[in-house]
Amino acid sequence: MIKKQIFLRQLCDFSAKIELSNSNFQCYVKTEIFYVFIVENTYTVGMYSISQKDVQSQYNFKYNQFSNTITSISVVANRLYIILNNLQVDIWNIDTKQNYSVTQSIVNSLGFYGSWKIRKVVGSSKYHPTILFIINDDNILIADYHKELAIVNVLTYGKSIIDVAIGEDSFISVVHTSTITYLTEYDFSNYCNIFKMKELPTYRYQIQDSMTMVSSSDSGLLYIAAYDPDNNNSSVILIYKPLQPLRDSLIKVLTPKKQSFFISDTQLAAAGFNHYIFYLNDGENHNVEWIDQTYYYQVAPEYQTDQWVNKFRLNLTVSNLKNNPSVQFSQAIVLYQTKSQIKFLQTNVNISNQKWTKDEITLSMVGTIINYLIQCQQCGQGKNINAIQPLSLFKQEYGDDLNIVDQIERGSDNLRILLVSTSNLQAIRIYNSTNSFFKSIVISTSTDYKCEKVQKYNNHLMVACRNSKNYQIVTIWCDNESTCGNIIKYSDLTTSLRYIYQMSYYYKYLVIVDAHPKVLKSMDTFIRVFDASFDDSKHTASYTYTHQINTVQSYGEYVVKTLLHYHSSSTNPCYTYILGLMSNGVLRIFNSALTYKVSLNVYQEILNAGGEIIQKEFNDFYFTDVPTYTKQTTYAHMIFTSQSLNYKFRLVYDTYNYKLASFTYHYALSRYYDAQTLPGMWIDNYSQIAIIPYRQNDKKIFLFFELPDNSVVDKRMVYSYGGISEYHDFTDSDRVSCTVQNNVAILGVSSKFESNMFYIKHYNVNLQQKLIVDNTGGNLLNQIGSLEVSNTINSEQLQFNIKILSSEQKEENSQMDSNETDIKNQTDYLYI
Repeated sequence: MIKKQIFLRQLCDFSAKIELSNSNFQCYVKTEIFYVFIVENTYTVGMYSISQKDVQSQYNFKYNQFSNTITSISVVANRLYIILNNLQVDIWNIDTKQNYSVTQSIVNSLGFYGSWKIRKVVGSSKYHPTILFIINDDNILIADYHKELAIVNVLTYGKSIIDVAIGEDSFISVVHTSTITYLTEYDFSNYCNIFKMKELPTYRYQIQDSMTMVSSSDSGLLYIAAYDPDNNNSSVILIYKPLQPLRDSLIKVLTPKKQSFFISDTQLAAAGFNHYIFYLNDGENHNVEWIDQTYYYQVAPEYQTDQWVNKFRLNLTVSNLKNNPSVQFSQAIVLYQTKSQIKFLQTNVNISNQKWTKDEITLSMVGTIINYLIQCQQCGQGKNINAIQPLSLFKQEYGDDLNIVDQIERGSDNLRILLVSTSNLQAIRIYNSTNSFFKSIVISTSTDYKCEKVQKYNNHLMVACRNSKNYQIVTIWCDNESTCGNIIKYSDLTTSLRYIYQMSYYYKYLVIVDAHPKVLKSMDTFIRVFDASFDDSKHTASYTYTHQINTVQSYGEYVVKTLLHYHSSSTNPCYTYILGLMSNGVLRIFNSALTYKVSLNVYQEILNAGGEIIQKEFNDFYFTDVPTYTKQTTYAHMIFTSQSLNYKFRLVYDTYNYKLASFTYHYALSRYYDAQTLPGMWIDNYSQIAIIPYRQNDKKIFLFFELPDNSVVDKRMVYSYGGISEYHDFTDSDRVSCTVQNNVAILGVSSKFESNMFYIKHYNVNLQQKLIVDNTGGNLLNQIGSLEVSNTINSEQLQFNIKILSSEQKEENSQMDSNETDIKNQTDYLYI
């Protein structure tokens, strides 16, 4: 059993002139409208709709008051069953208001000659909407009604109180007398072959004399009121689960907090499939119990600490019946605290607002926030109360030619370059500084041509593409917005290049990682270097293969990414160096001729610095800003992503002598739960926003981080402000594409690759979480609202109460103590 917070909000008041019970009051939901049916008197059933706090009378099911008496009603799917005089069942279609009467003469004509004293009619809206169980005083008649009635089966007992709990493939009949109770489960998977499966035990418990029970239409669970003779006849609720081995049928015994001699049927309710929810009104309190379908124990970390790895041992004692021996378990547990799961440290807050003012309340959150939902009378976009989201979708494009496989930004003029690759189109889409699309540059429309990567340098775009024979680099001159793409040249790469897993360009060197794009370790991996030269006057480009190294044969390591840079000044010549990250965390530094100079073990450096890491599996790294230089020394800050955490380091390197000066661990970035880290990290060097992609089942998730200043070296844990989650078809590639520039993120989404369902989504990036309470117009009302935040793991809800204060009230309130959180101005914080 796991405790959950469930928030209830009263929508409206509804009054009735009779004492309500399950036999005269029923509910029905259709297209977000809640309907209730009430037996108004002995000849009328009233139907009412409840929507947006409005109660309206919809229909009256009326009978002749002198010849018919309504005994009880029930609702199954879109049918209203009305029992008349305990002798007739009328089946009403709620939508069409047409009815069909089931009488004793009709069932006799179908071969039924048992007792016909109808007590109730039950059914299953979810699994068997056309089947009705007509319960008489000593039998159950199971029938199927479409246009006419057909009898499926008849179960006959002695005179008793009878009821039925119906599941998907079985049902449980409960037959109760003053001396004994039988709980019998029947197989119901085939209407033509209903048979008894087993008798369910009640053990020492005694069923309540009046037999009060309820069942869940979702799960088929049976909840039945009973007494415990071994504990002074205290009231209990027995919970039975269908289609279980005999010994596992009784899954739980609940003891109400408040004991009463008798529990009525109106005090109970049940629902839920993956999670079983049971409601009990004990006369004073509303009690809700929550049971998960799969039993497990939940370990809740201390969210106030930043310790990622937590090791401890759980000792658990389990028991059931009072005199039975207990069972003990002992389990060693290692808890990795990513703070991905959303957690509220407070569940209710008061917000005091002064009229004619605007408050911005900073929400300090625990957990990765992907979705927000704020609800209240004056909540929403453009209204008085709203939540600022770290990432908010403001535009999306859809098209069968929008499969984005790579993208970059050109900082000089803030152009965004997106590479599109579909079965019959390879193109560049260019967005200007306002993130508006303004040009498409077609590279090829051939079906045997595919483009994979794009790089930029000064006024050149370099696109790696592949035809049926070999790879090419497509050079696009992009001097300005108007002329970009007017000149395109195609250059073959004359080498045995198999795949382009990753490529980078700087100064005059094009460096390519040659590895399998899906299964990196399925073959040897190569670093290949090309000399590039451009003649802008003649608009020619050449890429000459110069050097390569097989990292598997040379070092027994698989290369995942390279970065290159060079150091030049007026007093020193140009020194080029290539950084190659291996999957095991080894960082190797080469010169432009791929001569190995220095190696570092990132994994070991993390451990030596007291950091926490559990896997030697790295897949990406990137400069957090442009490296700086003093004479012959390079200073580079970079982040490494791994299947553990993500780590920030500072590299100090003597580029003249090719010697390492220092390699210092600064801090770690959190990860998303247990999701798989993907290549494709992006860092905006100007805003210091980092994007790290993950894969969780069929979703790709991007976490956004605001990077600390480079002076931060205290090995802290930096947590994500929020993220984006999108369904992605990984059939084509695990590679993902998301960039941020000028506080706008652009994401390419492949919803269904084979069907060409592609999206480009644009998000505003505002890495803060705030609640805006705007009363500058003086029209804000006192109100109660809720803020629900969620991700792919869980969701949590916060309730807030806004109270508008006059100047006198505010001054008086500031002198009062309060046991609740009271948010009054911009400097107060709400911790969740």
